[in-house]
Amino acid sequence: MKSAIALALFAILATAYCHPNRQIQVILNELCVQHGDGYLVPDIADCSKFYECVGSAGTHFQLACPSGLVYNTNLKACDYPDSTRCSNIFDLQ
Repeated sequence: MKSAIALALFAILATAYCHPNRQIQVILNELCVQHGDGYLVPDIADCSKFYECVGSAGTHFQLACPSGLVYNTNLKACDYPDSTRCSNIFDLQ
């Protein structure tokens, strides 16, 4: 189920490239409403950043890993780049 959600999120975000900021905000709001407080979402444009949902109204804040670290979706924490598989969607072009 988690991989299906992740795949759907990636597909939606990839197609949102035309208007990334607006589309990403809408998707983040929906994810935060669905999953609630404490849910973490990786930033697809920057592997060193991620979003944390706060409350259940769709509120989210962008957080940054310390210098030299990237967000690891498996650990749900910042980690060394060699320990995670992060690729920025905008690097794929």
